[in-house]
Amino acid sequence: MRENKMGRNNWRKRNRRGENGQEILEFTLVTKPGIDKGYGIRKLRDLLGISLQEMIFVGDALFVGGNDHPAAEAGVVCISVRGPEETKLVINTIVACLDGDEEDASSVENS
Repeated sequence: MRENKMGRNNWRKRNRRGENGQEILEFTLVTKPGIDKGYGIRKLRDLLGISLQEMIFVGDALFVGGNDHPAAEAGVVCISVRGPEETKLVINTIVACLDGDEEDASSVENS
């Protein structure tokens, strides 16, 4: 495991070969029981002093058993996406709408 600025990095990496000989990297996140995205949402709520109703969570695995599901169970509004590019689009659109700039929001949607 590597060290990062916040302490130990709990990602475990394993290399293996696929059926066609291609290298496959598998990563597993090792955390303490109860430390998940729901915990993170509640911690953020407490640190910022805002309610869950004021938060929006964007994730690609909100289904039961997905790593983002605990955030949904925490009670925060969730938006399901299909990957990093869609995540970026959703977040940019939300920010543009919150800034009240409808022109920017429509240009984000068309990009």
